[in-house]
Amino acid sequence: MDRVRNGRVGVRPRTVERVQAAIQELEFQSARARLRGRRLVVDLLAEAPRAFLDPLGDAANSSVAVVQSAVVQVRRDLRRHFLAAEFERAKLRIMR
Repeated sequence: MDRVRNGRVGVRPRTVERVQAAIQELEFQSARARLRGRRLVVDLLAEAPRAFLDPLGDAANSSVAVVQSAVVQVRRDLRRHFLAAEFERAKLRIMR
């Protein structure tokens, strides 16, 4: 592991891949543990065609599933068209 982390020679490519994968997994687990019990709020505000908005909403929901150890709330306002005043109100609501 020391050789891989410090970029030293004499390590098989497959071993490098395995060590790097293990490091990534440990970093992911550590990050998830730090989120345990925290509350995260994600605000998603988008103006786009419906063909884009539906997958965007689905992606937001699937991302929430990855952060299982925290309480995640996704607040979204996805529209095909925003009037300027509506957009400003939505931004103000998010900033509160």
